Amino acid sequence: MKTTSEHLQTLSLFEGLSGEELDKVARASSFRKFSPNEVIFSEGQFGNTWYVLLRGHVKISQMSEDGREKTLAIYTKGDFFGQVGLSTGLYYGASARAIQETEALLFSKPNFLKVILGNSSIVLQILERVSSHFHDYLVSTKDRTFERVGARLARVLVHYSTKSGDEGNEAVRFTHQELADIIGSTRETVSRTLKDYERQGLIAIGRKNIRIKNLRKLRQLF
Repeated sequence: MKTTSEHLQTLSLFEGLSGEELDKVARASSFRKFSPNEVIFSEGQFGNTWYVLLRGHVKISQMSEDGREKTLAIYTKGDFFGQVGLSTGLYYGASARAIQETEALLFSKPNFLKVILGNSSIVLQILERVSSHFHDYLVSTKDRTFERVGARLARVLVHYSTKSGDEGNEAVRFTHQELADIIGSTRETVSRTLKDYERQGLIAIGRKNIRIKNLRKLRQLF
């Protein structure tokens, strides 16, 4: 079984940190498993924890005024969320729920501050990754606005396939509605587009997943 420091070594968020620095980060964290559909935190809940994913998938969502859930993002290994928990007096602006069995490292604000105080290399590394995370968010927002639906959907399928480290043979386990929410479209449009991709031999649609069959051609769509 991997130690926390060994888990940290596999994450780009902590890439480049020395063994001693990784040990400091590890000591400030706690390990937690979440069951499928378990709520990690709820929208409006006081934020006091930052989460770094080791395994599994987490859905970030908000409730609309008419009571419908809208998926904002799906996070997987190496992603982080809940950074509002490192601020003072802020509340989570969305809910987080485990889609499948999920493992994460949790950082409370007091423990995290103990790590970064006097450790400039750790601060710079994390700031760089948080900035990159924000840049990716801005790019995805722009894509929703200007990129056609087919290209946005292909981009999302490729993204979650390649993040697993098993390119071309990964099952993307999201519902059509979740994919629609992520790319800013409708479930009907996503279903039609997926069927078209299946006819072209790019994917195979299963009961609970979408398997990538031709990653190279999917990439050519965006």
